[in-house]
Amino acid sequence: GVRVGKGLQFYGSPTTRFPSPLNMARTWNTQLAARVADDIGNEARSLGVNALDTPDASIMYGVDRTGSSNVMSEDPYLSGRMLTAYVRGFEHNGVLAAVPYGNAVALPVGDGEKSMREIALMPYEMAVKDGGAQAVRLTDKRCFGEHLVSGILKKEWGFDGMVMANDDGALNLFSAISKGTNMLCAESSDDEAAKIVKAVERFRKLSEDVKQGRAKPEQ
Repeated sequence: GVRVGKGLQFYGSPTTRFPSPLNMARTWNTQLAARVADDIGNEARSLGVNALDTPDASIMYGVDRTGSSNVMSEDPYLSGRMLTAYVRGFEHNGVLAAVPYGNAVALPVGDGEKSMREIALMPYEMAVKDGGAQAVRLTDKRCFGEHLVSGILKKEWGFDGMVMANDDGALNLFSAISKGTNMLCAESSDDEAAKIVKAVERFRKLSEDVKQGRAKPEQ
C-alpha cells in the first residue's frame, strides 16, 4: 500500500496493509491486482500523495533475495501483466506510477542483448506500452546510458514521461541530466545541484555573448 513510516501511519493518517506483490502474482489474477492497485491509488490520493513506486518487476532468482516479497515472479510475462495492472490502477486515480526501470539490469539474466530484452526488460516494456506508465525510476547506475534510456526506453518504446533517478551519493548528476533524467530522488547532492545551476548560468551568459558577438559558439 502507501509506504509508511512507523506502524500503519502515514504522517499521522492510518493506511491499509495490502497483500505483497509476490502473493498477488501467485493468484495469476490481473483483474484482482488491478482492483488492489486502484484501492492503493485511491488511498494515496486521499492522503495527498501524488506519486508511488510500483512493485519491483525484477525477475526473482530465489526466495532468499533481500526484498523478495516486493517482486512478483520468476516469469517475465506474468510479472509484466501484473506490473501493468498496478500502473493502470495507480494512474486511474491520478497518482503517478513510478516504475523501477533500473532494477532490470541489477541482476544477471544470461548473456547478451537477447537475454536482457526477453527476460529482464519484458515486464517494463509491457508497463510502458500496455500500461501507459508516465514515470520510470532509474535505480542502478548501469542504466544511465544512451542505449537503455535514450535508445530502448524512449526511441523504441516511445516513452515520453518523467525519468527519475535514485542517487546513492555516487551519481554524476550533470551526466544523468544530460542523458535524459528529469528528477533526482535524493537529499545528498547539493554540490552536484550547484554545478548544474552554474552550468546553466554559464550557458545563458555564453548564449547572450554569442548573440552580441562577444564570444564564439565553440567557447
